[in-house]
Amino acid sequence: MKGTIDFAALYEAFFKQSLEGILVVDKTHTIRFANPGAEKMLGYEKDELNDKKLDNIVPIKFHQECYAICDRLFDLKEKHSSIKTIVTFQKQKKVKVVAEIELARYLHPDEGTLLIGIFSDITKRFKAERDLEEEKKLYINVLEKMEDCFISFDHEWRYTYINDKAFRFFDQTKSKASYINRELWVAFPKLKGTIFETEFRKVMEKRESLVLESDAWKKDNWFEITVFPHDGGIAVFYKDITEKRNSQVAVHKQNEILERKVRERTIALTQALKREKENNDLKSRFVSTASHEFRTPLACLLTSVSILERYFGPEKQESVIKHFNRIKSSVKTVTEILDDLLSLEKLELGKIQVASTFFNLEEILKQTIDEMGGILKQGQCINYVHKGDPIVFQDKKIIQNTLVNLISNAIKYSSENTTIDICTEIKNKNIVCAIKDEGMGIPKTDQKNIFSLFFRAKN
Repeated sequence: MKGTIDFAALYEAFFKQSLEGILVVDKTHTIRFANPGAEKMLGYEKDELNDKKLDNIVPIKFHQECYAICDRLFDLKEKHSSIKTIVTFQKQKKVKVVAEIELARYLHPDEGTLLIGIFSDITKRFKAERDLEEEKKLYINVLEKMEDCFISFDHEWRYTYINDKAFRFFDQTKSKASYINRELWVAFPKLKGTIFETEFRKVMEKRESLVLESDAWKKDNWFEITVFPHDGGIAVFYKDITEKRNSQVAVHKQNEILERKVRERTIALTQALKREKENNDLKSRFVSTASHEFRTPLACLLTSVSILERYFGPEKQESVIKHFNRIKSSVKTVTEILDDLLSLEKLELGKIQVASTFFNLEEILKQTIDEMGGILKQGQCINYVHKGDPIVFQDKKIIQNTLVNLISNAIKYSSENTTIDICTEIKNKNIVCAIKDEGMGIPKTDQKNIFSLFFRAKN
């Protein structure tokens, strides 16, 4: 036969050996009993808590709340009643202990109604939960103040959070609270089968973030949508990029306009270049034709001069021959100028050919000066000096034409009774020709253009 259980001994062992704190309180809020676990937790010696008021272990600001809980339990009509709550105790050295306590009413045969409280220290847990709550408030505060829409869904597509921006933008007919725990596809059935459902489900399944742009959510509005997974489901940021998108479209249109203008101007420039080439070709043909047409009367003039020579007697032969020779020389010069025009055409077409020979540069200069004596102004004279060996290897015709141009310009742009100094020299295998006149000269601003075709100075 089994022995009977000594419940008194069992209860005593439970009270004394329990790691949790146990307090027995009467209706006067006096502690009638405290187990070792409570004494240790609150920093008291053995039996030191007995007969003390709850005031000793409860901070002043919690007195009223603590007494109200106890009195409410004492006043309950049910025989077996209990309350579970969080209380704050105060240890000997004013150190606070947060405890989770369960209070139960007990009817003692001698002492009457008593309250038995079993509690455990949750100070660390309470602090962690409070810190977590503060952090949550901080995050919510940030989310509520941000300019972007933010929505969070759980794994069942139920709303877990929606900030004010999102609520005001998408729907103001309901309250924010009405969205919480409501399924997305029920709240917005029009999203079924759209890119939103496809991409949202992809993030939920693959747990990978994505960013997309779309105007499918709200007409005339473009959004940059960022979707990322979290432990509880997914979160969605909606950023309104309508203004940015419109700016991009405007820039794109402007670029198209500019590209069209560039194409049009390129075509116009190509056509202008084509017309200019046609004009140049026409000019070249004109120069060529004119040059050939001039040759015939010049040839006739030269022939007639030769015939006239035969009609003059010996007494005037020397003087007449001199003038006839000048006429012949001038005809020759005109012929060579026409040849130069043809050479200019060849030069522009890249067909010029240089025919170099050995000749006496000094003699060519003197001959050219003599031939140009007929165009000298009254009182003008030309002084010529050559230094060094006069024999050169060069295109005689090109050299002579160049000298004619330079000397004729010196005569043309110098006044009467002035001197033109000419000096030639062979130096380092180069022909150096210096012509100095007393004319107005070329302005410094125009000197950079002296080798430009057909250029004339401003003066």
